[in-house]
Amino acid sequence: MAGAILAYFGDEKHPEPAELTLPEPLTDPEISSFLCYAEWNVPWRFAMENLLDPMHGAFLHHESHTMYDGDTQARFRIRETDRGYFFEKTDQRGVNFDWVELCRTGVDWVDLSIPYPPSAGPGGPFGIVGMACPVDAGRTGVFFWRYRKVSGWQRDTWRFLYRTLIERRHWEVLEQDRVMLEAMPADADGFENLYQHDLGVVRLRRLYRQQAEAQAAR
Repeated sequence: MAGAILAYFGDEKHPEPAELTLPEPLTDPEISSFLCYAEWNVPWRFAMENLLDPMHGAFLHHESHTMYDGDTQARFRIRETDRGYFFEKTDQRGVNFDWVELCRTGVDWVDLSIPYPPSAGPGGPFGIVGMACPVDAGRTGVFFWRYRKVSGWQRDTWRFLYRTLIERRHWEVLEQDRVMLEAMPADADGFENLYQHDLGVVRLRRLYRQQAEAQAAR
């Protein structure tokens, strides 16, 4: 799938793979994407929680060419869907990392959109599909597909600009995430002061806790 192989590792109690629906941006023939893969020395949940925190774009990635703008204060809401939920700003759109959707379709993944300047070529907003796969208790493989809906000569232009100019900048942004997450202690959530901007993370933790408790009860 778009440069990656998804595999199901079952056990004696769960030999059959879960029903899987692939992310639409990675199966739509009108969308062009690139995969960035890295392994970070962080627990899997840290990587997932980072993706459900849109506000970190305005702080951690403030020097980025795409996330330099926008307020450092915002109001958020959670909007439930039939496959997960949106965590989105109610007073800002198309300026920074302003929304993220958690999708649970047999594999957990997120979809989000980042505004792009005209210098990045045709294609409108720049989308990201993100997944995280635990390697072990303290190491995680992260998958980030960058995508845009483009065709014809515009598609060729987008892909050329990505390889020659934009990809290096994306790796710089990912490196900021890696350095920040790897510096966090394993018990960092024991010293938190959560507020309204953290509703997406709180919702994610509750969802996983409920699922773990249900599995343990069985």
